[in-house]
Amino acid sequence: MLNDHVTSVLSDKTLVAKSFTITPNSLSISIFRYVTPIIPEKTIGIDRNIRNVTFGNDEKIIQVNTAEMLKIKENCTHVKSTFTKNDHRIRKKITSKLGKRQTNRIKQRLNIISKSLVHYAKNQKAAIIFEDLKGIRKLYKKVMVREENTDEN
Repeated sequence: MLNDHVTSVLSDKTLVAKSFTITPNSLSISIFRYVTPIIPEKTIGIDRNIRNVTFGNDEKIIQVNTAEMLKIKENCTHVKSTFTKNDHRIRKKITSKLGKRQTNRIKQRLNIISKSLVHYAKNQKAAIIFEDLKGIRKLYKKVMVREENTDEN
C-alpha cells in the first residue's frame, strides 16, 4: 500500500520510472526526472577549516562556526574515558551508543550547513567552487595533536 506522498510523487508527469524491484517486504522504484541546467551567473568559494566553514564571493562572505562540533567530539571522548565499569560487553555497548549519538549530532549539523549553502547558491544563481581537499584528513589529525599538546602546557 502506497501512502499519499508516494502516490503524489509517482503521479508527477515529469518523472520517468526506470525499473522496480519487488521483495516480500518492500517495493523499490527507480525514477529520474529531466532537469534543465542552471547557467551560473556568479561563483561561490568554500573554505573548510577545523573551527569554521566560510563561503562567499567578492560581494558577501558568510562564516559558519563549527567549533560546536569539536566540543561534541571532545565531550563524547571525555564521557567514554570516564566510564570505569570493567565489563567489556557493557563498555562496548555504551561506547557504541555514544559514538552513534556523536555521529548523528555532527551529521545533522553538517547537513544544516550544506543545505543552507546550496540554498544560498541557488538563490544567487551561483556555481559552488570547492577548495582542493587532498590531504584534509592529515591536516585534521595534525591540528588535533597540536591542540592537545597546547592544552597540556
